[in-house]
Amino acid sequence: MKEVRILTINDGKEEVLANGDYFYAETYPRTEAMVQEYLNDGWNLIHVMKDFNPAIQKEGNYTFYRGGITFMFEREV
Repeated sequence: MKEVRILTINDGKEEVLANGDYFYAETYPRTEAMVQEYLNDGWNLIHVMKDFNPAIQKEGNYTFYRGGITFMFEREV
């Protein structure tokens, strides 16, 4: 039997690795540490997806902001 865990993390403390010449890269050390804990506990990472949440300013005026990263883990029980 498999067990599934869905985890959403919204980490605002990114570390910029590179920014220039039309290239941008960042890392999230706290998020990486938490994901590593799940992997060390025997979970397998199945899927990763960035979340975008709507913000309705008024009717017909919608914006979206990044709401975090969702991870799907599973493991054999």
